[in-house]
Amino acid sequence: MIFKKQRVVLYFLTVVLLMNGCDLFSTRDPEDPANGPDISEIALSPEEVYIRLSESIQQRNPELHLVVIHDEFTYEASPAAYENPAFFLTWDYYSEDNFIRRLVATGLLPSDSTAGLTFTTVDENLWADSARFKHNYTLEIHTTREDLPVLYEGLLEIKMVRDLDGGWKILYMLDDAGGSNATMSRLRVIL
Repeated sequence: MIFKKQRVVLYFLTVVLLMNGCDLFSTRDPEDPANGPDISEIALSPEEVYIRLSESIQQRNPELHLVVIHDEFTYEASPAAYENPAFFLTWDYYSEDNFIRRLVATGLLPSDSTAGLTFTTVDENLWADSARFKHNYTLEIHTTREDLPVLYEGLLEIKMVRDLDGGWKILYMLDDAGGSNATMSRLRVIL
């Protein structure tokens, strides 16, 4: 009986020493997340969504634009914004990805060129997990292409939702003409 107790104690000590020797209970430095956006890029409020959109143009950084676009994103143009609104029937996240990457590409929008996107709120409805906004927008871009207008203006209706990561993302955009200048819908078609 005593021999059996000694064997149990010896077994227990062996297990404890082995676990201690392999650093099982020691702490380690956290690793950088391999997937997902940097927490500093997540828009924690609807206002930050517009900041990311504007910064993406100013900094020529498509990732700042895409981090606020929902995976199930859809885009629509009114007939006043573009003469063939059916063009946008299949517009999705990947279409938006292609558009923003082409727009901020160095070959089209050089780093020393003036570029800016501004929004003026017309109407807003904010709930805990979603929001709907109407904004007048102005996009000024000086590109290397002479056939592209410099100024784009319109009225955007935007629906945002809070995503799984806690950030706000644009689920839906409707572009409407807001003056005599070209709209961003026209720019999307050209690019």
